[in-house]
Amino acid sequence: MFRVLRSASKAALMLVTSLLVVSLALGMDGQPSYAEGMDDYQFGTAEVWSTSNSEMLYDSYYYSDSWFLEDPETENDSLALISMQVTASAITDEEGGTGDTFLKKLGFTDIGFYGFHSEDEDDCAYMYGQKKVGSETVIAIVVQSYSTESNIKLKGWKQNFIVNGEDAKGEHYALGKAAESVLDKIAALSGSADGNVRYWITG
Repeated sequence: MFRVLRSASKAALMLVTSLLVVSLALGMDGQPSYAEGMDDYQFGTAEVWSTSNSEMLYDSYYYSDSWFLEDPETENDSLALISMQVTASAITDEEGGTGDTFLKKLGFTDIGFYGFHSEDEDDCAYMYGQKKVGSETVIAIVVQSYSTESNIKLKGWKQNFIVNGEDAKGEHYALGKAAESVLDKIAALSGSADGNVRYWITG
């Protein structure tokens, strides 16, 4: 009698497990749950640097050009998420590297890099690219998030602690100088763009 009950329990457990697997498969339908009604979205996987684990990780992402046609003051958590992911990929200035590959996956062209090996404390390292979205030109400016070079990491720590300077304007001095260096060069990037320009600045 005990063996029969145990066999029946195993059969019931297997049936319930099978039903759960089928229902999960039907519910997912190959897309994350947030993908419903998002036909214009791109889904993929990108290689990003994890500072907590000190290693490269593969992270899934989703993206839409339509985000750049919205009012820029509108809160967009999805854009914030991929901004962090793109920043985490910006660790090298190599063609075919993690950042270059990620921006190209998102459809950006004319990818370039600035200052990834600079030890100048007034500098800010970043990669950039552009793409057409409707009548707009979107220019991405992605600040370098990590470097394996010890002297570049040291520069970052120095910038953190240089709070005051001779011409401080009530802001963090070193970070303000770095921001100024980026702004000067951004203006030059927009000179070759067609139509209205929108900037996607992350980091």
